[in-house]
Amino acid sequence: MLAPTTDQQHVGRPSRDLGNHLESYQGESTAPYSLHMVKAAMEVFKTDPSIKVVSSQPTNWDATKASDITTNVLQQNPDLCGIFSVWGPQTVGAAQVVKNAGKKGEVKIFVASDGQPADCDMVEQGLFTKNLSYRADTQGEAIANAVLTLLQDNRPAGTTQLAYYTTNYWVSSKDDRQYCFVVPKE
Repeated sequence: MLAPTTDQQHVGRPSRDLGNHLESYQGESTAPYSLHMVKAAMEVFKTDPSIKVVSSQPTNWDATKASDITTNVLQQNPDLCGIFSVWGPQTVGAAQVVKNAGKKGEVKIFVASDGQPADCDMVEQGLFTKNLSYRADTQGEAIANAVLTLLQDNRPAGTTQLAYYTTNYWVSSKDDRQYCFVVPKE
């Protein structure tokens, strides 16, 4: 069986420069993708007693829900200084709330995503602080290469184990644009 994956334990280890009052977004509360990243992030946050996670909620991958949650969290925690999210599109809503509250740059937003251009646009606009891109397009290429390798292998099915790795990269400016995939215009 082949399945695209990233090392969510690694991806979920955000930079320590988020600040000390944080909120964390999951996609769906039971999605392994969210669970692994949030678990890894919380392990890092727990190592520093000055860090207080004031909210960790699922958004069901919805930007509007992230917007609503961020509005409430900012009202209850005006000293919020960081947001960690497991996916870019849901975080757009949170970034807009932060911008509208006049806290752009003050509340740092770190997101992990598949390298889609819109997330890199958010970094370039200063709405996301950093985007940990794991490039879904290169993962797809790796999976295609694995399939081709298995199809050319003469050994019985189920006896070959393969590992193909792709690189994660923190996108923090327009200079890092090559770590976001390009959508062909056809």
